[in-house]
Amino acid sequence: MKPPADHHEGHATRPLAFVLNLDAEHELEAGARWTIPTALAQRLDAIAHEVRLPDRAILVHPGRAIPEGYEARLWCPTPRAVASARSHGLHLDDAPATEIVRRVNERGFAAQLVIGELEPTLVATRMGEVETFVATPSPTGRWRLKKGLGASGRGQRTIASGALSLEDRGWITRALKFAPLYLEPEITIEKELCVYGWARRDRGVELTGLRAQTTDSRGKFERSGRIDDDDCLGFASPLRARAEAVGHALLEAGYFGPFGIDAYVHRTERGARVLRSLSEINARYCMGWDERDGF
Repeated sequence: MKPPADHHEGHATRPLAFVLNLDAEHELEAGARWTIPTALAQRLDAIAHEVRLPDRAILVHPGRAIPEGYEARLWCPTPRAVASARSHGLHLDDAPATEIVRRVNERGFAAQLVIGELEPTLVATRMGEVETFVATPSPTGRWRLKKGLGASGRGQRTIASGALSLEDRGWITRALKFAPLYLEPEITIEKELCVYGWARRDRGVELTGLRAQTTDSRGKFERSGRIDDDDCLGFASPLRARAEAVGHALLEAGYFGPFGIDAYVHRTERGARVLRSLSEINARYCMGWDERDGF
């Protein structure tokens, strides 16, 4: 597999200036009313400085003067990221419409592509639906509730099978004000896997590498590193096939640009290894992205 040497649909001839809007999922969920809290901004800024960028690249900060000749790269093409690039006078490629970006990053887009891969599951829009579903026994004894938009474990809650607590009800009520909730069994993950690539309007889908990923018990990202097929526990081929299909689905939906899929291997109650080939779609750059993936 040959990594792409270019970005989007053109070749990068200028040094790059990155708008690392790592709060993108917050903005996509809240819309124009989103204002990043100071503590979160400071935490994400520290993370941004740890992201590996290509040679000569710089980070865009509010109030920072950018020399002429730089070209913008957006972590995720949200309205605030686009506005930031333009306010700094950066050259900016065409980007997908905000509603398209929101739709393909929302968990329901991925869920429609893998119906039946992890059962039992539910997409809930009302408290009563959640209450009835979680009252039934989970195969693992616990359920995981996920908001439609979230990153690094944000917007998730694990609860035991049975009646909802007052705290559970409060969390669910707040979550359902914005979008559906996605419910699935709480799974013990044996290995987390990712595939990165590009959805290109002119050349289709290009996959750039397999990754092993580590998150904590709440799903918060810790690290990611390249792996070979032999490190995929025998699931490299179906994993790549899923990523290829996701890339084409993104193009059909009107999204173009970098993307990644998250997957994982878990064991059934009988001990068999099973691949969940798609748990999330990240229609944006991803943690662990490097020069071999192309910018």
